[in-house]
Amino acid sequence: MVWLIEGCFDGDGTKPFSKLIKPNAKYIFGRKEPADIVIKSKLISQEGGYLKTGAFNINDVADVHSRPSVEITAGKKGVKIVPAKEVHKWEANLDGYVGILINAGGRRSLEDGDLIIFASKLPLSLRWAPFAFSIPRDGKIEPEWVPMCAATGIHLAAGKNILPGCNFYMIEKAGLTLNVLTALATAMSIVTSSFLQKFLGTASLPRLDEESLEREFNELDPYDFQPPLGDDLIQPDALGDDADHSTVLVADHRRPHLLQGVSLLFVRTGTGETPHQSLLAERVGAKTSVIEPDTPDFTSDRALTRLISDYAQTAQTHLEAVKSQSTWITHESGLVILVEGTAAVGGTEWFLRLRRVALSLRIAMPLDGATCVTRTILRSSVKQILFRPPLDPLESASQLESVPRTDEPATQAPAPEPQLETEAESESVEVAKASQTLAKNPPLEPLQSEALAPANTTKRVRIAVPEPASESFSLTHGLRSCGINSL
Repeated sequence: MVWLIEGCFDGDGTKPFSKLIKPNAKYIFGRKEPADIVIKSKLISQEGGYLKTGAFNINDVADVHSRPSVEITAGKKGVKIVPAKEVHKWEANLDGYVGILINAGGRRSLEDGDLIIFASKLPLSLRWAPFAFSIPRDGKIEPEWVPMCAATGIHLAAGKNILPGCNFYMIEKAGLTLNVLTALATAMSIVTSSFLQKFLGTASLPRLDEESLEREFNELDPYDFQPPLGDDLIQPDALGDDADHSTVLVADHRRPHLLQGVSLLFVRTGTGETPHQSLLAERVGAKTSVIEPDTPDFTSDRALTRLISDYAQTAQTHLEAVKSQSTWITHESGLVILVEGTAAVGGTEWFLRLRRVALSLRIAMPLDGATCVTRTILRSSVKQILFRPPLDPLESASQLESVPRTDEPATQAPAPEPQLETEAESESVEVAKASQTLAKNPPLEPLQSEALAPANTTKRVRIAVPEPASESFSLTHGLRSCGINSL
């Protein structure tokens, strides 16, 4: 990162440009040289005050969050400061907005975005501009780079992964790696070390040199310092046959918004693509979910349709919510299904069933699978790569019927519960059974009971007589087994 001061230094208000503000330095305002920051206007005093920047040493170079302080001291005529959060108020009322007035000799610390106003038509803006380099952990750092970066205010850090806050990724050859894809997804410029060397050389020129960045900050074009593409990047599987290789590594500020509003449903099969592809997709605005095919939902057309329909409805709701807050979205569909390792699972029943369900629901399912995220980022294209039906160009929908449709078994009606017999019905059955038994086995001579009931008492006994096991079954024996000696 570096401090820049921007404005119309020519005094006519027609040509705004920037000047580099280095750390550990003092910059005097005036309307002519030898002032360090010359503003060609009679409204500016020759003693217009000055800026003073704080320390930034070699230990700060690797810390992208460190920045040197900036303080202004007012000149004879004083100065007005508009804090960054109130710039919109000043723009709406140039003459009436008071701001923060600093009298001659007064001081104030400045922040990113603050305006310095010597006259209403000559505002200068202080900006903390991104200028930080991330390099691979095994990348080469020349000994002179670190002190030169410290003198300029540039950050330079090495690490296994790209460091957040950097806007340049410096490598000598670009391959199909997670770091390269992450750099592209976050709109970083990918450059070689010659870019940094060129910049440091220009930044180290004396302040009054015509080419000095402290006179006018002219940025280098990263396009002129792109690293060569590795063989894995120029393969058709990565870029496609019609890709323009010269623009692949150009920072595209559309990329961080490519998949805003899109919901990607990854089907994990064990090839290991999902974690990286999901991470990249989220970097460019997508919402991601993961399912696995070894579940009961994938064994039935009906169950799989319900599952995918639920995801599609949630995705559409998400799309509509994001659409209301973003101007980047141009697609109408919310859900895209991406399968890991499509080459390995292409002939499986569940994969064909999933394609059939996606086709019937009109849900995008590119047959390239999860790697489509990589191609989408490399080519900055969504519709041509992601929003495709689950069919090959020469394939028809009828070919997906090779897998029989398996629906869930119909639910059988429960068997009727057995009806309980009434007491009368039960007694009739018992009497009928007893009659049949008596017909087959005539009664024997009645036996005298050991304890007879009174003569005038009628005793009703309800018994259940079982079916005879054989022709020799005796009614008398059955009665005695129940404790009754005679009828």
